[in-house]
Amino acid sequence: MTIVYVLFGFTWLLLLACYWRDLLRIQYYMGLVILLGLLEKVFYYSEYEHVDKNGETSKSKQLPIPLLY
Repeated sequence: MTIVYVLFGFTWLLLLACYWRDLLRIQYYMGLVILLGLLEKVFYYSEYEHVDKNGETSKSKQLPIPLLY
């Protein structure tokens, strides 16, 4: 899923760069939602990687995830 968000984000940035004069405000917010989704998946991936290596969860890695909402 992280790869999908990276592809969406890259495509969105490319389209923003091409049509920056014709953008509506909502299109900036859509880019922000894509960025927040990417950050959420990065935090989840980090947490899963930590659990895989250590066998237990880390409270410090779980804290930023709900703050993204």
